[in-house]
Amino acid sequence: MDTIDWYGLAYVVGTAVGFYIGRLHGITVGSYNTIYTIIQGGFVKTRTLESGELDLVQLPPKDRTVLDD
Repeated sequence: MDTIDWYGLAYVVGTAVGFYIGRLHGITVGSYNTIYTIIQGGFVKTRTLESGELDLVQLPPKDRTVLDD
């Protein structure tokens, strides 16, 4: 195998691994930011548990609305 083939193979493998890791990280950060934004905006109810974690409070059926398109 020539040197150029090794460089090409390393490039392809590195790109694939970087894409995979970056994609997983991006999904995690995007989900966290979205949930944090809707909590800060007051669009969902939360309560703080004794452990310090946030718990989402489910709305009672009478307060739920369904948007029709």
